[in-house]
Amino acid sequence: MPAVNWEEMQTRGQHEGVVETCVEKGLVQMVAFPTHLQGNTLDIVLTNSQNSIRNIEDKGRLGRSDHVMIEVKVEIAVKRKGSQEQVRNWRRADWTAIKSGLREEWPTTEDQCSTEQTWRHLRTMIDNLVEKHVPVSRMKPYDTTLDVT
Repeated sequence: MPAVNWEEMQTRGQHEGVVETCVEKGLVQMVAFPTHLQGNTLDIVLTNSQNSIRNIEDKGRLGRSDHVMIEVKVEIAVKRKGSQEQVRNWRRADWTAIKSGLREEWPTTEDQCSTEQTWRHLRTMIDNLVEKHVPVSRMKPYDTTLDVT
């Protein structure tokens, strides 16, 4: 869309609908440098949260492409309030008991067990051992910021 003036959010012709939608949705185009060999900004980054974009950088062309690669660094704030979700606390698992439980008797070929029956036996054994020897904890709330490239 070389005919679009992203700073003024204006264009003519076939791209008017795109610009109107961007204005309507509060989207801002963040790439402020040419991304094509002919000097046009053809590759764009639209956002409704300008403060989350930390950096946009021209990383040069890849091979013989007539476009540049763009690296976008985004900061994302993650907040989780007191969750009631419970998860297994694998750090506090009783691994000795789990290993011991896995040494139980297994069905043998003489028992005429199919692969499916053996799988169900293993799966049931593991589920029971996890239930018995891996404690459950509530997830703790946290606030953090992630930098995504």
